[in-house]
Amino acid sequence: MNNLPVRVTRGYLHKSKYSPSAGYVYGGIYYVVQHSEKVGHDGFRICRYKLVKDGKQQEVDEHDSFEIPKGKKKPERVKSTVVRIVRDTAMSKRVKKLYNFTCQVCSTRIAVRDIGYAEGAHIKPLGRDHEGSDTSDNLLCLCPNHHVMLDKGIYSINDDYTLIGIVGSLTRSEKHVIDLGNFKYHREHIFIND
Repeated sequence: MNNLPVRVTRGYLHKSKYSPSAGYVYGGIYYVVQHSEKVGHDGFRICRYKLVKDGKQQEVDEHDSFEIPKGKKKPERVKSTVVRIVRDTAMSKRVKKLYNFTCQVCSTRIAVRDIGYAEGAHIKPLGRDHEGSDTSDNLLCLCPNHHVMLDKGIYSINDDYTLIGIVGSLTRSEKHVIDLGNFKYHREHIFIND
């Protein structure tokens, strides 16, 4: 948990000299330098964090702040019909389990109380414009950051599993066969090659 960045927003109800008189204000990026957990008198787990402002981050000026009105307005609800792709979640779980919920790009394993978290990322997207397959040869086990970066074309993957756009290479189990045509498609249609 230490050294994780946290975006801090302060509300008008908080008693602090940094809190705004109305609405909310963005306070900048802080880093977790200490954390602890304890069980409160009601039996709930209480997590405490000590945050320290990044020395390079400047306090935001008035133009970067925003205010939210005090009155609460209930959101409007509308009835709609959605057509969506039904994904094979069992297939995604098998791929993630094969890698022990460890990102194939950065080798980070996110765990909460020893339960791993990773995302099944499609190399060739499933959407109508791309028509990728929902099969293991089109799936990667990635952390949330590298999943978004793959989807947005920040990096791509060569046929030899080296990465393009960022440094490194993809970790791959011998049990995980990947269709290299999906890498080619991603390089040609998704990757932003600046």
